Amino acid sequence: MNQVINILSLYSEVFALMIGASLLGWFVGFMMRGAGAKYKLKAVTESWQKRYKTLEETTRTDIDNLEEQLQSTAQESKNLQLSNNNLTETLKKNESSILKARNEAVELNRQNAETQERLQRIIRQKDREIVELGNRLNGGSDDIHSDVPTSSPSSESESENISEIIADDLHHADTIAINPGVIPGESFDATMQISVQEMRGHLNNSRNTNNVIDSDAELDATTDLSSLGVEDAEEPTVALDDDALAFAQRSYPARRRGE
Repeated sequence: MNQVINILSLYSEVFALMIGASLLGWFVGFMMRGAGAKYKLKAVTESWQKRYKTLEETTRTDIDNLEEQLQSTAQESKNLQLSNNNLTETLKKNESSILKARNEAVELNRQNAETQERLQRIIRQKDREIVELGNRLNGGSDDIHSDVPTSSPSSESESENISEIIADDLHHADTIAINPGVIPGESFDATMQISVQEMRGHLNNSRNTNNVIDSDAELDATTDLSSLGVEDAEEPTVALDDDALAFAQRSYPARRRGE
């Protein structure tokens, strides 16, 4: 009986030791696992801290670069704004200049049209007078040879009026081109350029050219303008036909002779 009791007590002690050893092993294992987890956590934390520092430095560099770019962009924006303002002012000035030039061009075109209309009207009138004078010369050549032409105040007044009209036309235009197509009668075979001052001088001199012509050859002759020095003229010139220039000097005296 005592042996059985000893065996049972021995079994109970062994069982108690096994339970204590199990509990101790579980606790030791838990502690070891916690220590390993802490080590891993520390390693992971250090790794993330390194990555964070690297990203922070990179981000800081990017921020600095972006700030510099932002400042540069702001400066460029100011320069572009200033340039835009200058271009706007220049555009306004150019628009004003264009409008002024357009108005001047319109006015010059109007004056040119009026001048051409006046000149063509004068040329048509002169052409009619030439035709009438030719008819009168053909009908009464004997009377023309016998008559001595004298300058009258009326012819001088008419010559002065026409000279003033032509001089006024020449004053409003630098050059005047006479289109032969608008002049009835024969087309011009040649044109001669004379300066404005010389044209005015000849128109003024035409008032004093009421001299006597003794023959039909003198009546048909045209005035030679080769000695006028027109090739050396530097002022604006007027293109006129030789017959028209000759007629400007002798039309009214010839008309008086025809009458």
